[in-house]
Amino acid sequence: AIADHRDERERKNRGRRANIAQTEVRERCEDFGLELEDVEDVESREHESRHNETTHVNLRQRVHGIPVEGGNMGLAVDRRGRVFGRWNDFIRGARDKTNRIEPEIGARKALAGVALRLGLPDPSNLTVIRVKPGARRAISFEGGLLARGEITMKLVYKPVDEELRLAWSIVFRTLDGKHWWNLTVDAETAEILGKVDWISRETYRVFGPPPVLTPDDGAHAITLPPTLT
Repeated sequence: AIADHRDERERKNRGRRANIAQTEVRERCEDFGLELEDVEDVESREHESRHNETTHVNLRQRVHGIPVEGGNMGLAVDRRGRVFGRWNDFIRGARDKTNRIEPEIGARKALAGVALRLGLPDPSNLTVIRVKPGARRAISFEGGLLARGEITMKLVYKPVDEELRLAWSIVFRTLDGKHWWNLTVDAETAEILGKVDWISRETYRVFGPPPVLTPDDGAHAITLPPTLT
């Protein structure tokens, strides 16, 4: 009962401090070099540090309800409601930089193009396991002869030069277990805009700056291992 009460209190504190953080961002958007519409549509994740009663708030920028890849912001709120530890990778004027709202190429066609380029089996007969309604059009396919486990896909906006290109984010591990692909495929041209192998032996991912709780929460970069730099 005591633990349940503590968890409920922490949940309420996270919610209150997350609201403080988002209010701070909206009221001081110009200090971040942003416009108000750049911070009105965000995803929020919170984590409570029990030892110092600080809530770390991670925000992800969205346009038309679709996440902007790399569009992350982090803030921390202490027990007195003071905001500190700000960092910001949101894109200014993001809405005006998008190329489209609806995908020209559907999920299955985008996946087929990826399979062809990577020399993998044709995925046209894969069964849809799950479809999540919403702007992101999240969908999961069975792995079949293509992947070990599910193939997950969703729409994102991918920064390319000065434009935000609507794209399919595709994640799957190959059947032989040698690659765990995180690909970004243009939803208009089918061009591969981003290609990362999460289990590559040549590279690894560095996440930050803090507070970053999971690979989806914050900014990241691909770099060589320390022994190779």
